[in-house]
Amino acid sequence: MTLSFSIRVTIFCLLIFFIQNVNAGDIYANSSSYNDVLTAVNAASSGDKIFIPSGISDWGINTLTVPGGISLIGSGSANTIIRRNQLTSNYLISFDGSNGLPNELHDIGFEGFFVSNPSTSQLETKNYTNGVGFFNGCIDFIVSGCKFSKFANAAITVGYTERQKGVIFSNEFINNFYSSIANYGYGIVVYGGSTWPELELGTDNAVYIEDNLFSGNRHHIASNGGSRYVFRYNQVTHTDDTKNYAMTDAHGKSSLPAGSRSYEIYNNTYMSQTGDNLVYAAIGIRGGDGVIFDNAIDSKIIRTIALSAQGFPCGTYPGTNQTRSLYIWNNTNNDDLYPWANMTNGIVNACSSSLEENRDYFLEIPADYRPYRYPHPRRNVALRKPTTSSSNDSNHPSSFVVDGNISKERWWGANPHTITDQWWQVDLLDVYNLNEIVIIPYYDGIRYYNYTIQTSLDGIHWTTIINKNDESLSVRIGDIYADLNNINTRFLKVNMTYNSLNPAVHLIELKAYGTPSYNWGETNIASINQSITSSKKNDEQLDTTTKSAYLQLSNYIENHPIEEECRIASKNSHDRTTIPVTKDCHRHINNIHGSLNNSDKVILEGNKIVLPNKIGDSLYSNTSTSDLHIYPNPVIKGNDIIIDVAACGSNGNDAFVRITDVNGKTVFKKSFELTNTNQFIELNTNSLSTGINFLYVTMGKKKIKKIIVH
Repeated sequence: MTLSFSIRVTIFCLLIFFIQNVNAGDIYANSSSYNDVLTAVNAASSGDKIFIPSGISDWGINTLTVPGGISLIGSGSANTIIRRNQLTSNYLISFDGSNGLPNELHDIGFEGFFVSNPSTSQLETKNYTNGVGFFNGCIDFIVSGCKFSKFANAAITVGYTERQKGVIFSNEFINNFYSSIANYGYGIVVYGGSTWPELELGTDNAVYIEDNLFSGNRHHIASNGGSRYVFRYNQVTHTDDTKNYAMTDAHGKSSLPAGSRSYEIYNNTYMSQTGDNLVYAAIGIRGGDGVIFDNAIDSKIIRTIALSAQGFPCGTYPGTNQTRSLYIWNNTNNDDLYPWANMTNGIVNACSSSLEENRDYFLEIPADYRPYRYPHPRRNVALRKPTTSSSNDSNHPSSFVVDGNISKERWWGANPHTITDQWWQVDLLDVYNLNEIVIIPYYDGIRYYNYTIQTSLDGIHWTTIINKNDESLSVRIGDIYADLNNINTRFLKVNMTYNSLNPAVHLIELKAYGTPSYNWGETNIASINQSITSSKKNDEQLDTTTKSAYLQLSNYIENHPIEEECRIASKNSHDRTTIPVTKDCHRHINNIHGSLNNSDKVILEGNKIVLPNKIGDSLYSNTSTSDLHIYPNPVIKGNDIIIDVAACGSNGNDAFVRITDVNGKTVFKKSFELTNTNQFIELNTNSLSTGINFLYVTMGKKKIKKIIVH
């Protein structure tokens, strides 16, 4: 049947209308100027994403108010830059969560404004510039990939509400402090609703601040007013200007009706860039309750934790909103370096008559505490992870698929599809238990794609988990695969097999949600042998006899490079030993004593192979790391060991040393100052356990692990 011209025109118009509505959720600001972004916000509805192009724009004294449910996405913190160019205390952006919908903010650089030699009038609050605020009940918000600097009050402010929930990750907070207005210059400030709620730790009911870089802020995190925050896995650096302030802070009862309610501060690295000067403290606690553990402290930071009372006379008990339930364990301390500071385990208590050990704070692990899942489940664990692909179109690299930007201009593509020949892959850099995957092929309302999604623990052996072979059109929100029944993987691969419109294939974004996996189940030697036999190694057919079990397992490990480093640890010294699956660990299999039968169980746990306890200590004796030397090793308990880090290229940086026993418990933690002429660390082994210990040395971002047998 031939359609008339008028009918064809009508169909074409309807098609154009359909296409526009399919893509209505993406709004592209004409520029990064205030007026253009405001125009985009006014045109947006809940659920829409506004893309702000590259460019540097001054916003004067204007504040952009963004309703809940609308997200702002730039082109990178070094490309899309929004800044103040006049004195004002107004926020650059104020997210309004009164409608109960979450906002997102990604990939924008923000710069405040400050007069270096202010007059008396300029020292009033108008000179205390603010960056971004999340107000009126903003919950489940996300901030990532942004950079904040020169905000003399605070870069991010969250709060004045009972509900504070969100995650701030992978951002930079740099130099927001000015000495002429010394009481301000924060990285992040979290405020509660000025009530004193029940203590609630280890849940998602808090503002999570993780994997960020902080430098040159008065307090990198501060809190007040019944706030709840979790500060974890951040790199925190003090400069000369900020050396007299605690790097992490929790206010007590002060000008607001309530002080900080709770805080969880753990696995952070606190560093100093102060030359010969010392830093007052890593963590300052003036009220509220929580946990502080596993933080690494630079040798130039005097106090690990400074406890004090705020808002009531010292000696009162209990004081309003004072600390009553704080647990502290496994933090670096510099007691030996600064005996004049009168510290115990790095803790200085300025009000012992109100804050009493074993009554108000405890140097132990609380029995009922479990940290909340890391990374935060609101985070896309594929975001900015390493990618590869079969081929790329020019100017459309594979990295676009995990940049967090679903703009139709940012796609990976390959041509032609030619049935499974074109693939895209991401390395999550850890084994994750995934519960949801979102894949967004190119969408325009008139095409569909077919593809498969595969998972792998090693990047070699793949399992297909999703096969999309229908004709459903690609849409902006993508294809959502939820309830994945806890799929464990490190690698994800998308095999693009068909495009209904042309021979090329295109992928805009892939998102993956989940948590690190620590339990893969179990198998036995025979099944490992069988899998290796089927894949072969160097064209050699491997048998499945007991005699070759070590070789089989050795080859299995060698060809499954799951970790960058080789760590051999005993999960439970009574019944099994764990070996991470890494290319360097195969050599240790040759040191196994005893025998393994085909029926022996081998448990795959996390990224480790767990063997039956049929090995001797010689498994550990030949381990070494080429750029870290320890001697003597083995060492007799009580004697000194010397750690030579000269080959590590420390260049005068501080080294953080941590030692754990075979069960993973930290038994020693300390920071050492190195110079260009002194690259040796000397320490006594009295505090170490008899048997196997594991030593970790961290300098900057480099981590070296060495096993000590003594």
